[in-house]
Amino acid sequence: MTLKSPVLLLYVLLFAGAYFWLARRRNGAVLAPAAMLLFSLGVYAPWGIGSLCVVLAQAGANCFFVQRLGACPGRRKTLLALAVGANILLLCWSKYAQVALELAGITGWRFAVPPGLSFLTFVQVAMLVDVGLGRQAALGWIETLQFQLFFPAMLSGPIARYGAVAPQLAGHQGRRFSWENASAALYLFSLGLFKKVVLADTLAPVANQGYALTSGLDFFSAWACTLAYTLQIYFDFSGYSDMAIGVARLFGVILPDNFLSPYKARNIQDFWRRWHITLGLFMRDYVYIPLGGGRRGLLRKCLALSCVFFLVGAWHGVGWTFIVWGCLHGLVMAGHACWRNRGLRMPGWLGWGLTFAFVHAAWVFFRAADMPGALRMLSALAGGEGFSLPTGWAHVAALQGPMVRFAGALPGLNAPWTTLALIPVLLAVCVGLRSSVELLQSFRPGWTGAVATAGAVALGLLYSGGGPQFLYFQF
Repeated sequence: MTLKSPVLLLYVLLFAGAYFWLARRRNGAVLAPAAMLLFSLGVYAPWGIGSLCVVLAQAGANCFFVQRLGACPGRRKTLLALAVGANILLLCWSKYAQVALELAGITGWRFAVPPGLSFLTFVQVAMLVDVGLGRQAALGWIETLQFQLFFPAMLSGPIARYGAVAPQLAGHQGRRFSWENASAALYLFSLGLFKKVVLADTLAPVANQGYALTSGLDFFSAWACTLAYTLQIYFDFSGYSDMAIGVARLFGVILPDNFLSPYKARNIQDFWRRWHITLGLFMRDYVYIPLGGGRRGLLRKCLALSCVFFLVGAWHGVGWTFIVWGCLHGLVMAGHACWRNRGLRMPGWLGWGLTFAFVHAAWVFFRAADMPGALRMLSALAGGEGFSLPTGWAHVAALQGPMVRFAGALPGLNAPWTTLALIPVLLAVCVGLRSSVELLQSFRPGWTGAVATAGAVALGLLYSGGGPQFLYFQF
């Protein structure tokens, strides 16, 4: 089940009623958190008992480490190194054990990576570091478990901080039902649901067809395919973040913002301040700053940026395509740091165009199944695989040539023209309209919330939980 499943949405609404009822009982301070924890485990259970056991064991071990870090200040460095190392080792094992066995010639073993393990591990590492360095006091077992396994953010973030979210889960204010929170939650949830099931899932077939047939695409087909994916991943992950933040808001918990119109960015640094904000902040605080980035000269800064984005690529997935994607971003971020260091500037429109062009091209490595496929797609984008023109133009002699073919549709893409026409419209939406964060700031409970709720219910009934899974669940 996922957040876009109408069955799960019904369960969430029913559980919300039970949660607030339990919170008003005599032992509500214990019953409500325990119920939240059990419901979170129930939401994760359909992914498999094995995955649930791994995630629960990891969370339980981290609860132990948090309590010991809070109780034994004299041994914090040793305990912190052990705890962080264990979490990173589990993540690396889950992602790369299968590859290592195959390289060693060992077959017959299959490892299923628990969904959301990458996000959970980063949340837990940040929690351990904050407690271990004395930035945040350790809370109790139930509160710490509840924070780690909070179901709205469990599978794909946002990457919440212990000091910001755990006290909200532990406090009494979030256990009081609020019409204002409920209205804002349903409004934001409906925005995210619309992004996912109407926009992202409509574009998915175009992107999937193109990347499955990279050798049969021409210039126009390649651009349609890659732009479809550039928009699909935006609306898919942005939609999930809106839905997760909305569901958390229903329970009085404010999760951190994760998107702020990233395709409006005018440079690559601005892009990463807008795209997957919580991942960027995690990498800044727990990798970039400890490596001395920005404090020990330009060369050290560039090396730290390169290291950060290598890790970002490796964190997203197994394969050279993810490594290349991360390294490309690291290289461009280092180049931007050198540019800024020299005090150079460029017009805003040019900065936006170059930034979007780079981000769009880099997504090719992120999405392609392998390096040869990515290189073929880039060749097609540059016109290296020829151009396809309408058959009605075949009589124009000047267009005849080895690089030009005539067809009634885009080669390799069996997509309706209505879907293709949606691509430029959505590009304009990404650049011209306000983000969900900005819309929520101006939201006021009333008829807007009622209409949004009705729209969310209608969409849920219409799509019935079908369509592709959220893209970031695979990471």
